[in-house]
Amino acid sequence: MSIYNIECKCGKSYVGSTKRKLVNRQYEHRSEFKNFKRQSFNSIVYTHFRGCEMTSSEINLTLLETVPDLKYIKERESYWINLNGELNEFDSIVNLEKIANRVEKRKITGKIVTDCECGGKWTHDHSKRHKKTDKHRNFLKNKILGNSINAPKEINKEIFVIPKGNSQ
Repeated sequence: MSIYNIECKCGKSYVGSTKRKLVNRQYEHRSEFKNFKRQSFNSIVYTHFRGCEMTSSEINLTLLETVPDLKYIKERESYWINLNGELNEFDSIVNLEKIANRVEKRKITGKIVTDCECGGKWTHDHSKRHKKTDKHRNFLKNKILGNSINAPKEINKEIFVIPKGNSQ
């Protein structure tokens, strides 16, 4: 697991972490930077990079630290964000701490977290509330219409197919 830095032309930095190879994560950042269909296209980081007239090929990841144990990755990432993550969202450190607190609480109470195909998470007690969220509803709408970038390929096929022998 790695913690990395992306430096902008102006000298400001973004700090991130990944479990994968840095080169793979770098390709993802470059894709997210230039692909307006990606949800992260309008993030603070990429908007700033484009404002400084960076190109996708100028997005280079620099290894800051290798973390041997996954349970320490968010703590170490928070450390590096505090140190030089000027482009990280203002609440990202607070969110990392909230996530760590939630995980600890779930361990103590024994609650099981379910990953939803929309990208959200919920516990058994909150499944109905999760299914009412805009994120989940938009995912279902896009899945039905077949225009979600995260939708499986078979959903993009025609929805209304007239079976053979039933033509009118």
